[in-house]
Amino acid sequence: MTGGRGGRHTRRFDISFDQSNNLPDLTTPEGYGRIIEVLGRHRWQGEAQIELAYDDHLIFWSTDRGTAQDAYFALHGAKSREPNGWALDFLRAWDASDTLEFRTRNH
Repeated sequence: MTGGRGGRHTRRFDISFDQSNNLPDLTTPEGYGRIIEVLGRHRWQGEAQIELAYDDHLIFWSTDRGTAQDAYFALHGAKSREPNGWALDFLRAWDASDTLEFRTRNH
């Protein structure tokens, strides 16, 4: 995971998750684990901007098999632009080698 330049990537498309997607609470391991599982079953070309529209709106960029790049909180008025708490836990899970293996294995 690399830190927060934000907004300077060329992306092919956006992927957004929020609580209305009938997911478990995005701030829990179950919730972000499900997101990793869903995204791990799909492939895409180039970088996608991925947003978890919950709390302070975590945004990062990634290829379908890559690590999180330039993650930051995007919500105006966020206490910090640096990911922390559940967002940092999610980014670590996304970047974990077993997660990369899972995403590669499940295509």
